[in-house]
Amino acid sequence: MTMASLRPQYNPDRFNFTKDVVDYWSQKGDDPVAMVWNPPSARAPSDTESFHFSHFSQRARQVAVGLRRLGIQKGEVLLLVSSKTPDWYEIVCGAILGGVAICLCSSALVSSEIALRAQKARASVFVGDAEQVRRFVGARKCRETHDSVRQIVQIGQSAPPAAPGVNVYRSFLAGINPQQVNVADFKTESGDLCLLYFTSGTTGQAKLVKHTQVSYPYGHVITGEHWLDLRPGQMLWNLSDQGWAKSMWAFFGAWSQGGTIFLDAHGSAFEPERTISLLHQQPITTFCAAPTIFRHLVTEASKKLLAEKPPKALEHCTSAGEHLGAHIVLEWYEMTDGLMIWDGFGQTETSILCGNYPLVPPRLGSMGKPLPGVPLCVLNDERQVAHPFEEGDIAVRVSDDGTGLFRGIFEGYIYDDGSVVRPTVTDKEGQSWYLTGDRAHCDEEGYFWYKGRGDDVIISAGHRIGPAEVESVLQAHPAIRESAVVAAPDEQRGSIVKAFIVLHDHPADSTSTVRLKQDIREHCLHRKAAQYCPQKIEFVDTGFLPKTVSGKVIRKELRMLERL
Repeated sequence: MTMASLRPQYNPDRFNFTKDVVDYWSQKGDDPVAMVWNPPSARAPSDTESFHFSHFSQRARQVAVGLRRLGIQKGEVLLLVSSKTPDWYEIVCGAILGGVAICLCSSALVSSEIALRAQKARASVFVGDAEQVRRFVGARKCRETHDSVRQIVQIGQSAPPAAPGVNVYRSFLAGINPQQVNVADFKTESGDLCLLYFTSGTTGQAKLVKHTQVSYPYGHVITGEHWLDLRPGQMLWNLSDQGWAKSMWAFFGAWSQGGTIFLDAHGSAFEPERTISLLHQQPITTFCAAPTIFRHLVTEASKKLLAEKPPKALEHCTSAGEHLGAHIVLEWYEMTDGLMIWDGFGQTETSILCGNYPLVPPRLGSMGKPLPGVPLCVLNDERQVAHPFEEGDIAVRVSDDGTGLFRGIFEGYIYDDGSVVRPTVTDKEGQSWYLTGDRAHCDEEGYFWYKGRGDDVIISAGHRIGPAEVESVLQAHPAIRESAVVAAPDEQRGSIVKAFIVLHDHPADSTSTVRLKQDIREHCLHRKAAQYCPQKIEFVDTGFLPKTVSGKVIRKELRMLERL
């Protein structure tokens, strides 16, 4: 039997990820390995544990029944905050099977933020590891407002309940025989609520994003097939936090193709040495990490270590979350003897929309092209499809133009009054579009070129300057580790370009500092028009740049500093 014949044809009109993906692969071929787990106790490469799809299929049945026994019904919300553990995947599969919506939150959030999210999401059950349960229970005691959580389940390594009244996961499953569970008892519709996400929210309170059983679980089939390029027998290691939308990109994308997820229990700050060692020790074929991670992996120290410990099986690398400069791609390509970084573009609100991927010849520095079936374009200010090289808003068509509806997009934002609204604009032909908030232009061959967030664009003496364009040039300078570009007020030009720069090594004295700033400006002038050259440069420490939990620089906060 070929791999192509193994891959299922999913029907979005009646899609349930656990039934249609997890159960499917558990019954096909030799029941492929779904996960390789590197537990906290691991001391050698052979200390990993393997879990097949049948394991998650059976656990899903137990979890779905267990939630019902706790009084949690279809349509209610489960708030999940946890470190990396197979239990997380078991809970997600069981909740999806039973129609219980999942609200994922990052373990990096402070206790008060988690408690607020439980309240905003109207969660009925909180699930977390022992540390998160302690934090949540403590935060609830300190808050004057009350949430709707009725049950708490503690997952992770065997440990006594972190607080009175907490259900320990292993006990929670006891007595439920998965073989006796009738899956037909659990019915979901494609439009049912499945996932809730709080956006990173660079302005005001974070918005609550609503996803259905189809919009993310089915929408990411193209992520797995075309961008991650996975199939049975291949292994994906995704470095994102379990609370980020990227974790679901990897989860839905990998398993929809029968691929294996490599899960490392190590949950502390990123360590280049550990990452390179694991790529050397484990048969990881696909590596997915944020651009910030790749910037740390192309330092001189990392290059030396990678030469000593080359990857064991690595074939494919991907990145998303922010713009990835061509310089990083080229450095990585040279370090790894020809491995591309296929960068993708999408949002918490959408599946992957656009990217460099194997079906399309890569064009360094570009965003690539829309993935198959994604109705993406650039709309100009007149709400018409922009001409080549005309800047505009990146937009996704959400109406049916006769070719069918695009499935990989959220239902809308949920507001406090319970209303769900997906903001759209209408073009002159009557088609509806969702604006991503990002700006770009297309070239004559259909490649997208990123300009920046709409509210990040710098207007200087009439010139529109995308910060990502300047940052890409800066990133190619050998002294620069990371940069963020914003508008700084200027009496003559309205705004000028200011760059906050993190260096690999700080200059020895003030004279060296002045020389380095001038060298950076000359570097920019040789590569871009004069208006793109930073008129102001400030060297800052690594921790200075404000970032969201997913690692994106919050340029708004830097702009506010410039206006003080």
